[in-house]
Amino acid sequence: MNFRRLLTVFAFIFVGLVSSLTLLSQEKEKVPEEQLGIGSELGMDNWIGFHGIYTLTPDMHFGAHVGFVFDGGTRTISSTTNLLFAPYFRYYLPKIAKSLKPFGEARLVINTGTRSVANPNDPNNAGSQSFTETAIKIIVGAQWFPYSSVGVYGGMNFLNLGLDPTRFKVGLGQAIIGVEWFLDR
Repeated sequence: MNFRRLLTVFAFIFVGLVSSLTLLSQEKEKVPEEQLGIGSELGMDNWIGFHGIYTLTPDMHFGAHVGFVFDGGTRTISSTTNLLFAPYFRYYLPKIAKSLKPFGEARLVINTGTRSVANPNDPNNAGSQSFTETAIKIIVGAQWFPYSSVGVYGGMNFLNLGLDPTRFKVGLGQAIIGVEWFLDR
């Protein structure tokens, strides 16, 4: 008798799992397609920025970031003001959970700004220097789509190939977090 009950319980569990997986596979994917969107991101060298997005397909998104950073204060001997522009391409891999998709992103980062340096020994001998930096950055991360109009993501800078000045960095660093809103068609 106990063996039959055990077999019945396993049969119900098996049918329940198969039914659940079938229903989940038939659920409409929440990733937006052919939609415009806007987003906000925090991270990548302590900057906060906004970006525009176009979702060509559920797996390919194009966009451009615009960011701003002011790094300085009254007790520092230098300060930096940056303006950043970064067009990007994001490719999503197959989902790993119901609405969680890993991605890889390539950005062309153009960062321009001014560094001001104070001389603590001679306040009259302070200076500033303008700069422009360009780099290609590869970011790996994942995005969660709770609704087809909202995406929340996080990632890490995996590769930084500085073009001007020349610099090469590889490894997981500089975490980013962001949220995106997609406009209905």
